[in-house]
Amino acid sequence: MASYSYIYGQEYYYREDLMKLIDEVERERNELRPHKLLNTSFAQDIKNKILGIERPLRDVKDKPFKVKDTWYNPNGTVMVAKDVGRV
Repeated sequence: MASYSYIYGQEYYYREDLMKLIDEVERERNELRPHKLLNTSFAQDIKNKILGIERPLRDVKDKPFKVKDTWYNPNGTVMVAKDVGRV
């Protein structure tokens, strides 16, 4: 099997090293996904991991908050309006 290598920035990586990084980032994202803390894409996470930059996490608030005209739950999801039976 051929051995591939890659250069990113000033660093030199072998395929095996990149495969380990990809698996690690995927595992971390799968742990954060149920808590809705992801704020970046998969590609950004790999670049940040290579460059040694910490992962930015979505802020979790204590109370619901409003951005422009939309209300959000404390975990950052859009708040669903309650059905009050009026038309």
